[in-house]
Amino acid sequence: MKAFWKRVRFQTFVSCSGFSALGAAMCWLVVLTACGPDPGTVRLEILDTERAFARRVADSGMAEAFAHYAADSAVILRRGQLIRGRQAIGAFYDQKVLGNVSLNWEPTHITVARSGDLAYTYGMYTFTSTDSAGMVHPDSGVFHTVWQRQQGGVWRFVWD
Repeated sequence: MKAFWKRVRFQTFVSCSGFSALGAAMCWLVVLTACGPDPGTVRLEILDTERAFARRVADSGMAEAFAHYAADSAVILRRGQLIRGRQAIGAFYDQKVLGNVSLNWEPTHITVARSGDLAYTYGMYTFTSTDSAGMVHPDSGVFHTVWQRQQGGVWRFVWD
């Protein structure tokens, strides 16, 4: 009986040894794909997106830039009010009648989800507007933006 079990264990080892190598390869494949994209690369993508967003504000205005970089389901909080959706965000900025507006920001912190499809940024912003009497109205503070990778790989904010 003892010889029978030794033979069964040996045959099981031999028949499973090929599977073990395949199993190990599959485990490594799962581990490598579960790690997601390189966080450093994604951070650079987010930084580039933030900078392109700021350039678009300077070149095209706040309404066009915010509507462009908003996800369809984006939400912004302005003056205690939630504005939901890309179209509503564009309309919110369209109604603003501010002359000589400038908005500048640069993220000082970027965190990326392991999955590589979400990230958040924060940093300081400065906003300056000039009214019809020539009075300059500066404002500054901290911004916080949540970014989500969309189909096609583009980044759009879902919260600002």
